[in-house]
Amino acid sequence: TLEVTVTDPAGAPVRGVVVRASGNPLFAVVPDQELLLFPDLRRPHLRYVETDPEDAAAGTVRAVYRFEDAESVPIGPLAPGSAITLEVLGRDASQVAWTETLEPPPGERTLEKIVLPVSPSEVAGTVQDESGHPLSARIEFPEAEFSSGVRTDEEGRFRAAPLFSDTETLLVTADGYAPLLKRDAPTGVELELTLTSGTPHDVLVEDTEGRAIEDCMVWARDGSLEVATAEPTEGAGFHFEHLPDGPLELVADIHGAEFAAPPSDSGTTRIEVPVMGSLDIRWSLADPDSHEDLFLRFAPEEDPERFGQEWIRADAENRFYFRSVVPGTYTLEAFADWELAHRTRVQILPGETAGLSFQDP
Repeated sequence: TLEVTVTDPAGAPVRGVVVRASGNPLFAVVPDQELLLFPDLRRPHLRYVETDPEDAAAGTVRAVYRFEDAESVPIGPLAPGSAITLEVLGRDASQVAWTETLEPPPGERTLEKIVLPVSPSEVAGTVQDESGHPLSARIEFPEAEFSSGVRTDEEGRFRAAPLFSDTETLLVTADGYAPLLKRDAPTGVELELTLTSGTPHDVLVEDTEGRAIEDCMVWARDGSLEVATAEPTEGAGFHFEHLPDGPLELVADIHGAEFAAPPSDSGTTRIEVPVMGSLDIRWSLADPDSHEDLFLRFAPEEDPERFGQEWIRADAENRFYFRSVVPGTYTLEAFADWELAHRTRVQILPGETAGLSFQDP
């Protein structure tokens, strides 16, 4: 097992950093399937394990650890005799701040001290309203894979570290205020961020024949980033209570298929979509208690890597029903207790319901 610590060039511990360990093989005991999907409570710093198809063929496994508030993190148990590559990651997996390959001696607990070549940067500042009063707000990093969000203190101040870049993109949210997307926010300086109330806005999602589509999500994006989510109304529609100003697009997301329109000056935007089809799947089990979890995911055949919704759970009757699905041919994958049980193709036609049945002994 490796006991890893991370410090800055002066020797001060760096908390919150992300370390990725890679090996062929990496673990002496391969983590089970549940560990691949969720953090393991027995290893609280292990965030997830990843293996892409090429790595799997080569036997290589990567594990990502987050130090959170700890000064050191155990990595392992490691496979004996294997070379282990350690990387300190920045905002995402492509930004490597430090790397080294080592061969820990078998049967020993090895201490590995990582001294970063440069001190991490941080982003800090104050969030306030238009009158200058401090706000209780959350600051997130929508373009950073590993940087978790932070909250302001009683004086509206925040501080987030470690980062390994000169600028960051911030998304600032607070109850009763419009979200603020701040691109290219400089690190290493005190920021002053002001939130406004924004404006209320309604959205109607309708097909080309004027029928309302309700089983979808509606959100606002600035460029490629989601900044706000609308709430469904009692009628057939969606509502933003605090829509921010700026060059936004309003997006209706129907199981991964996106349809967008700019906000209307009238205060109500209509997003038009094609006439939908429906999908009804029933999963029959000889023993209803044989599986604890039944899940489904599906993707359009022309884009098999884009699964519209992943890990959709069956209802109490082991049924999946989707009232609105964009017409086309889809690949379906059904999982029982996280193992692939069925894979098939289905064609969705406008105005029609496609029915499927899975039979398990």
